[in-house]
Formats: sequence, structure tokens, C-alpha cells
Amino acid sequence: MSESTENTDSAGAAQGAPSGNENGSTGTTEAKTPEWYERELSKVRNEAAGYRTRLRDAETKLADAKTPEEFESARAELATANQNLERELMVERAGRGLPEELRSVLKGNTEEELKAHAAVLMKFVPTSKVAPPEKLGGGLNAGGGGGDDFDVKDVARQIRLGRL
Repeated sequence: MSESTENTDSAGAAQGAPSGNENGSTGTTEAKTPEWYERELSKVRNEAAGYRTRLRDAETKLADAKTPEEFESARAELATANQNLERELMVERAGRGLPEELRSVLKGNTEEELKAHAAVLMKFVPTSKVAPPEKLGGGLNAGGGGGDDFDVKDVARQIRLGRL
């Protein structure tokens, strides 16, 4: 693979990173800040680099195979690696919206089974985020009002007289 192809792969991964979560569900409650996008981009680039390395290794093994047994062994390794990658892809698709910890424990051999198990696990994922209060108040202005109706001296006087 040439350098220009590898750069294109990285750029393609960069463009695909945010769109991979079109539904806005990442499985985490982390805000989508520039730092988050940088981490996701780095993760995708590392993953793509791993795929390119695996491809080069497989090409080398197939090119170096001289006997039918070596060729068959290399083909079997490639088929096993391909099945593992397909499983990872099915788990990613089925586990969309689950945290990484739960996605890694999905059970099933088909995508339908994985989706059914993911639906069961989704019951244990908190769905609502607690929104911060619109306005924080404190001190003598806890009610958020003008504060003009509260007189400290008057309250102290009423306490001394036993009215409060």
C-alpha cells in the first residue's frame, strides 16, 4: 500500500468518525467536545492502522507461500481473522448506544441474537441525564427574587421578641 493510500485512509476515517454516531448515542455521557473528537479520531486512526498492518501481514504470508499446505494455512489464518473482524463489526452495530463495558459482553452468533441481548442490557443503562438548574442562587437571594422584601434587622428583632 502506498503512502498516499494510507493518508487517504486516515482522512477517510477522520471524516467518518463523527458520522458514525448519527443518532447522537455514543454509549457514554461524555460531552462531544473538541477533545472528545480528537480522542475518537485517534482511536479510529489507530484501528485503521491495525487493519492495514493485518492486510500487509496477510499479503506477505500469501506471497511467501510456496507449497499448497503453506497457502492453505495462510488462507485459513486469513479466514479466521476475517471472521473475528466480522464479529467485531456485528457487536459494534448491535451494541450501538451501550457503554464499551457492556458492549464487550454481548452474547450471540448472529446479529439478531446480539441485538436481542443488547436490548436486554439497555435496560441497565441510564437513559436520562440530570439537567443542571437553569439558575443557581444562594445566600440571601435564594428565591431568585429582588431580595428587597427581606430585612435582616427586622428578622433579628422578631427573633429577640420571640415572634419567630
